[in-house]
Amino acid sequence: MMHDARWPEDTEERINKDRIMTTIRSGDFKVRVLYLLTKYIKHHQEILECCKLMNSYFFPLLFMKMCVSMFYHVFVPFAILHNKKLGLTLILVQYEACAITELLLFTLAGQTLINKSEELHRNIFGSPWYMCDVNYQKYILMVIMRTGRTTCVSVGKLVPMSLAMFLWMMKTAFSYLAVLRQVTD
Repeated sequence: MMHDARWPEDTEERINKDRIMTTIRSGDFKVRVLYLLTKYIKHHQEILECCKLMNSYFFPLLFMKMCVSMFYHVFVPFAILHNKKLGLTLILVQYEACAITELLLFTLAGQTLINKSEELHRNIFGSPWYMCDVNYQKYILMVIMRTGRTTCVSVGKLVPMSLAMFLWMMKTAFSYLAVLRQVTD
């Protein structure tokens, strides 16, 4: 009968809570939490600096690229469909594939930045920041509020570079292509 004796569940739960609270109150835990929060803040500052630099450098380039891209994603497929020469058709297909790949790479880089920014917000919010000193809590709350806004590279400060923008551009270009084909046929 002795081997069947078990602890009541509430006793086990109380012991686990006591261990957790002892760990949380330890000085080593506070040092580790502050290290983690400092790491998150530095990482976020690096992302913001990178984003600011990319926006200033790529702003005119991306804006022109996206504006022109809409036209050649309409007219190059139109030329492919109405061309009778096989050599020119193959060159245009290759050009269109490279143009789509280039646009995809730009938007994929922008989407990665958006994802990392959102991940940083989740990590900071999910950390035990509320167990730190009140002064650190105030700083962390400001960082949480700032990281709540997604960091991204934008096209002409109008649209963020993301996979959703890539899909929108492709869908719009092929809709225009369909209208152009109906008008010319």
